[in-house]
Amino acid sequence: MATSLTPIRRVVTGNDARGRSKVVWDGPAPNAHEASMGSGRGHTDLWVWLESPASLSGNYDDGKLEYAFSGPPEGGHFRVVEARARPAGYDPAKDKDAVPVHPPKPRPRSRGTWDRGGNNAYSSAMHKTETVDYGIVLAGERELILDDRKLVMKPGDVVIQVGAWHQWSMPKGAIMAFDMIAARFVDGPHGLAQGKDKPMRAAPGLPAGVKPARRRLEGVRQMQRLEHDFRRGAVGDPQARASVARPRRVGPHVGRRAVADQ
Repeated sequence: MATSLTPIRRVVTGNDARGRSKVVWDGPAPNAHEASMGSGRGHTDLWVWLESPASLSGNYDDGKLEYAFSGPPEGGHFRVVEARARPAGYDPAKDKDAVPVHPPKPRPRSRGTWDRGGNNAYSSAMHKTETVDYGIVLAGERELILDDRKLVMKPGDVVIQVGAWHQWSMPKGAIMAFDMIAARFVDGPHGLAQGKDKPMRAAPGLPAGVKPARRRLEGVRQMQRLEHDFRRGAVGDPQARASVARPRRVGPHVGRRAVADQ
């Protein structure tokens, strides 16, 4: 069925009767839902598994299994979510999808999902699911809203949601892949006590008594040459030629990981 969602090429591999690897399906993922998350957001299912560990047999396309937001209770799913950009003249007061903020409550017809409202056509509700979610921004930009802060997520950024309250805002539109895996709250089926712990923050500097790591600067050939000279008495101990390690600089939006703590 034609939709306005960006087609996602999906390659599924398997094995033939002789145990040799082969391509089973290669083409646009067929299970697309244009408005599954409101009028401004839809998703394409890529693969679903009903139990863990999943069976590695059969010839059914598991990307066509029935839609469920939080996924099967003993399995998980992999999907791509696409959101339209918010138009310049958007008026929240006229948004038919807008829902006021409300106390936490289970979301109807959605297993393991709790909801605090606050959603509209261009923003999800503040919600949490009984899952571990791996989210990867593929295109555009998303705002990840937590109880203690807001983070801007850009292409290449990764978020790991560990049963935490969170909300997504998409002012510029975005495409994001999500792998949602069934999990269990430790405080019972509702999990509402989760997330009340004080946020973990990295302490500045190193703890008392911890020495900085050291790194070697020399290449293999240079080390061999230095060790040869050392044996001849020409230089000092080459093993002492090291420097205090410095953090490797990474681009601002490549491989960054934002972890939503419980």
